[in-house]
Amino acid sequence: MTSNSVPTTVDEPPRTTPVTVPGVGWRDRLPVRLGTPLVAGLVLLAVLALAVGPNAYLAGIVIETLFWITAASAWNVLGGYTGMLSLGHALFIGVSMYAVTYAVNHGWSWWAATPLIVVAMTVIGTLLLFPGFRLRGPFFSLATFALPLIATTLAVYAKGLTGGSQGETWPVNPSGGQFVFVSRVPYLLVIGVIALVSVLVSVFIDRRAIGRRMRAVADDDVAAEAAGVPATRTRLIATATSIALSSLAGCFYVTYVAFVDPTSAFALDVSLKVVLLAILGGLGRSYGPLIGAIILIPADSWLAGAFPGGVHLLLYGALLVVLVLFLPQGILGGASQLLVRLRRRRA
Repeated sequence: MTSNSVPTTVDEPPRTTPVTVPGVGWRDRLPVRLGTPLVAGLVLLAVLALAVGPNAYLAGIVIETLFWITAASAWNVLGGYTGMLSLGHALFIGVSMYAVTYAVNHGWSWWAATPLIVVAMTVIGTLLLFPGFRLRGPFFSLATFALPLIATTLAVYAKGLTGGSQGETWPVNPSGGQFVFVSRVPYLLVIGVIALVSVLVSVFIDRRAIGRRMRAVADDDVAAEAAGVPATRTRLIATATSIALSSLAGCFYVTYVAFVDPTSAFALDVSLKVVLLAILGGLGRSYGPLIGAIILIPADSWLAGAFPGGVHLLLYGALLVVLVLFLPQGILGGASQLLVRLRRRRA
């Protein structure tokens, strides 16, 4: 049986070529994405300098808060985004404090020594942590926990470099090159810029592909590798970024406290505090360490002044317990859940 029917054709949808709109590439979007927090941060920094600069006590609290914002944001890049829970970040802060003190006491300018120390610390620290990339879970944490303990012992016996158990002091004569000032305003401005940079780095990571790769590695590095994510390179980037920001924070902090010794430089509470601030603010969130430090550091200072004799430690501990029980995902995580519930009720 033959058929004389004419074959029908199906009209295909018209093919359109992708239209490239000039000025919307990532290089052009980046200033728009980071411009708002950058301008807001600079304005807030100027207001803080004018408001609390004349008051030494308030300026001290703000400087401490900005330092811990930087240190906690640095840790959050490695521990929050990549899931590598380091308990040894005091090593990078402490070594940088010693290195810049040694350089300045031997004629270097703080401004010239700091970039070199940050680069050197980043390279050495990344190489030091690289063998631990194969460790999983608590084993990586335990390995990094031992690093400050080893550094403390070495600093005590390396008297020619560190001053031994007595430590080293920062120069006392006012000098812009050595970063010694009578007023606290210069310290506030410099650490404010450093803290702003650390937060902007976190925002950039959070909004770019590198942030998604870090989270994929944190969730399941084997599955991430199977999906084409370079897990080792991603960990290297996170480690180097985290150590660089930590080193920068240490280079500043010793100029403010004007003293460094093994006990204070590699103290356990430094490593634990950066972890605590990031977790309570919101682990793996760009503004988590910022929120955690802004709430907890002033609260700690106020409680220490209002309740002396160790009572403030009990109250501070109780505050942390309350936050952990009622906000298990951190302050930002709890705020996000609250906003979702409010929107559902309105709908």
